[in-house]
Amino acid sequence: MEGTHAVTITDAPDTREARANVARRDILTMTTVAGVGHPGGSMSTIDMLLAAMERSNLRPENHDAFYRDHIVVSHGHVSPGVYAALAQYGFIDRDAVLGTFRSTGSLYQGHIERYLPGVDWTTGNLGQGLAAGCGFALALKKGGDTAHTVYVLCSDGEHAKGQVAEARHFAVHHGLDNLVVLIDRNGLQINGSVFDIMRVNIAQEYVAAGWSVLEIDGHDVSAIQAALEAAASMYGVPTCIVGSTVLGKGVSFMENDPSFHGSALSESQYVQALGELGCEPDLDGAKRLRAAHVKGYPRRPVLHASADIDAGARRVYAPDVVTDMRSAWGQALVDIGARNRNILVFDCDLSESVKTKAFAQAFPDRFVQAGVQEHATATIAGAASTSDQLVFWADYGAFAVGEVYNQHRLNGINDANLKTVCTHCGIDVGEDGPTHQVVDTIGLLRNLPGARALLPADPNQADAMTRSMAMTPGNVFMLMGRSKLPVIQNDAGEPFYGAAYEFASGAWDWLREGRDGLIAAWGAMTSRALAAAAEAEQHGLAVGVVSIPSLDQPSDGTLARLRQMPWVVTVEDHWTQTGIGGWLSFLCMQHGITPRMAHLGPTELPFSGAANEVYAIMGLDSAGILAAVRRMAATDVVTDQ
Repeated sequence: MEGTHAVTITDAPDTREARANVARRDILTMTTVAGVGHPGGSMSTIDMLLAAMERSNLRPENHDAFYRDHIVVSHGHVSPGVYAALAQYGFIDRDAVLGTFRSTGSLYQGHIERYLPGVDWTTGNLGQGLAAGCGFALALKKGGDTAHTVYVLCSDGEHAKGQVAEARHFAVHHGLDNLVVLIDRNGLQINGSVFDIMRVNIAQEYVAAGWSVLEIDGHDVSAIQAALEAAASMYGVPTCIVGSTVLGKGVSFMENDPSFHGSALSESQYVQALGELGCEPDLDGAKRLRAAHVKGYPRRPVLHASADIDAGARRVYAPDVVTDMRSAWGQALVDIGARNRNILVFDCDLSESVKTKAFAQAFPDRFVQAGVQEHATATIAGAASTSDQLVFWADYGAFAVGEVYNQHRLNGINDANLKTVCTHCGIDVGEDGPTHQVVDTIGLLRNLPGARALLPADPNQADAMTRSMAMTPGNVFMLMGRSKLPVIQNDAGEPFYGAAYEFASGAWDWLREGRDGLIAAWGAMTSRALAAAAEAEQHGLAVGVVSIPSLDQPSDGTLARLRQMPWVVTVEDHWTQTGIGGWLSFLCMQHGITPRMAHLGPTELPFSGAANEVYAIMGLDSAGILAAVRRMAATDVVTDQ
């Protein structure tokens, strides 16, 4: 590669130590010239990282393929070590790394990012790498690939996190013998000793979980290679290689000093350190590169795996059918599974409630039971979704969004392709009470990078949206309640969301026309809004009803119709400030639309009780909506509840 300082890679054993030394030189050079970074852990991890890269078949020519070996670096702050290794293998330009590491607009950020060739998963939030590795390993197996291995490099401090334990259980339960974890046990983290901060018995915990465990010197390159060779012969269980290492390995004053976990060297320290490594200092050259390199590199696009999905023919529920949206979604899922072999469905011990049981019975080899482990499952499913598998995960809204917000955030940053179906959303949960009656889901999804939220109003729309989300790239969420709902009808008494209906981004569902004002609702509130509008007609009011089916930007036609409304009452069983009410107010402000607005929603945390009774107490039944409509029609004063 022209303009790089990449060394020549060979498989000769006597070059491995030299290769690690070159990497340590580059780690110290890039962090010192930048004045920031994590050199200590990079230097303790580098021997095992280079060994994994040598062992794997991950190379510049195949990094965009899925069916190959994968390398996940869970402790993403050791980015200097990752960049040094990638430069040696020709993935990236060493000069560009030295010239722009951690600078504004650089590709080579403080934590590794998946848009770089050779980086399989964006990490930074510790404790998620093992779960991502499980996702890759599972997707390889489900895709019929038994030839390739997933290598996950972890730190020791992150093993205090519960998500690591969840992933550890998952790997054994699902027989991921194509998964190898290499742990950098240097015994130190930011504030000092791992054992003083939070004791973790790493090897024992992996043994107890059922892993094959090997303990080695993490700087003995022959021992590392021998351990990797032994891992390749393991059948039925994953392998954990615990490498005892030294933070700052190779430089006397850095070794075992936690202050170098996240601190760069001074220039005088740099000169001393490179002298100990037997390398020529070149800080002036690095400074020249830093002054010369242009920042603001374009990011390599991460493409979603293309899969031909046949969503099948719509199921239409007649007006006399009373069912719930979750049953409609579950049946549509079975239909899709019957037409496509590359479907994976994750469940967290709720298959009957979230209606994945029928899929599990019909296609047991494509159903993934993860147990009560939502944190790991969100990441495992997200990583698996970057393969050619179409991945669904169904769970209660309280768990599928609120409990694992950060995991979804990382899925978004990683451009995953996960379809998450959230049942039991809002107040429509019943007697489970406020721990399960989540009223903040919409607000959370509004903040997630790249997320789309679909909000069906009845079983027919749930069927249509299930098939739509199967063919929609990116991370898509569908939210629904628990209760059985009436089928919404058009003026002719036919299902509004009949066979001809297709969900379209930005198109709202105008269910009822009205010149006097508009009720905007979503989900389980839609049928209640329609009942209130019908009652308003008895009071001489022509009130329209629109169901908002998604958080997508509305079409120009939708905005034009909204502009004609003198007032709007939004109705939802979520917090109005961050839910549909707040979202719609913001849209109106953006586009200069100025209807008077009132927002109906919970004013306090819900409580146990039958859904209809809780709605009534909170003024969210048809009578409460009608009262708000009559107030809006009678006064020019904005009324919020």
